[in-house]
Amino acid sequence: MIPSRISRILRSHTFWRIVLFTVIGLAFFRRVAPLMPFTGDEPHYLLGAISLVKDGDFNVYNNFANQDYREFGYEQLRPQRGEIRPGVLITEHGIGFPALLAIPWKSRKLRASDILYF
Repeated sequence: MIPSRISRILRSHTFWRIVLFTVIGLAFFRRVAPLMPFTGDEPHYLLGAISLVKDGDFNVYNNFANQDYREFGYEQLRPQRGEIRPGVLITEHGIGFPALLAIPWKSRKLRASDILYF
C-alpha cells in the first residue's frame, strides 16, 4: 500500500514542480543573498546575538554604546525603540531569533558577518 502511494506521488507533476521550484529558489537564494544589503531588522537581531554571546544577556544598551554593530559592517545603527528604564534596552522584536543566531556563532566561532550566511 505505501509503496504504491510513494510511486503515485513521485509520478505526479505537482510533486516535481514543487521540487523544481525549491531547487531554483535555493540556488537563487544561495547566489543572491550574499549580495543583498541588510534591510531592516537583521542588524538588530545580530546585535541581540552579540549581546547574548558577549554579555550573556539581551540588554543591548551597552552594545549600542560600544558600537558592536561595526562587527558586522554597519557604520551607524540606532535603536528602534527607547529605553525601558535608564541603562536597559532590550533587543527589538523579542529574544528568539537572536538566541537562535547565537548558537552557531558560539559553537563554531563564527564572525558576526558570517551568521546571516551560515
